Formats: sequence, C-alpha cells, structure tokens
Amino acid sequence: MTSLPLQAQAQQTQLTLNCQIESAYDVRAKRADASSGSFSAIVRMSSKDDIAKIEATTDGCFDYEGSFDELQVSGECNRTVETTQFHAFMRIDRITGKFEHIFYFGDVGPAAKNVENAVEYSGHCNTG
Repeated sequence: MTSLPLQAQAQQTQLTLNCQIESAYDVRAKRADASSGSFSAIVRMSSKDDIAKIEATTDGCFDYEGSFDELQVSGECNRTVETTQFHAFMRIDRITGKFEHIFYFGDVGPAAKNVENAVEYSGHCNTG
C-alpha cells in the first residue's frame, strides 16, 4: 500500500506524545549527564499551510510554532516572565520518535548581567 502525498492527507493531524528525557548537556558547564524525566506534547500539523504547533509540558516554554515535513516536526518558543527570558527549540523525528529540545534562559532588562544558560535535552517520544 502506498502512502498518500502530503498534500492529499487530512488537512489537520493531531498526535498526543509521551516523551522520555534520556540525556542532558549543560552548554555553559560543557557537561553531559544521563538524565531522566518526561513531558507530554500535543502536536498539531496543518497540511493547508505546513504549520506545526506543539503544546508541551516543558519547563519555561509551553507553546511552540514551526513547521513539519515527512521526516520531522519542529518549533520554537519565546516567552518572558518578569525578568527571565526563555527561548526553546524542539525537533521530533516522525519516524523514530527521537527528540532534541534546546532550552535557553537568562535575565533581561537594565539590571541583567547578560547571564544566559542553555541545556540540550534528548530522548524519545511515543504516541500515547
């Protein structure tokens, strides 16, 4: 059975994912560690305009907007809470379920000391 071309598929697809964090890399400390944890995500993909939206229970950022193709879905999130700015990027492989989540955060505003931290998480997502 052949799959339909992307344009012929349903206009909107929604997936509920359970994602397990397997490792974390602290960019500032240049240190990788095994890590555990999990988050859930609802992924909505609209073939009408090739837009992907990811609602995730990740720290700091929750709503990601981006794009998708046959191989992956990805999105970015930007959020400011008081004097802390969060920026995150998430990519999920649609074939294997492997994900990477890069999370930046730091102080903003006149009193900020331009401290920025970054952590890269990786793991796998399953439908659930």
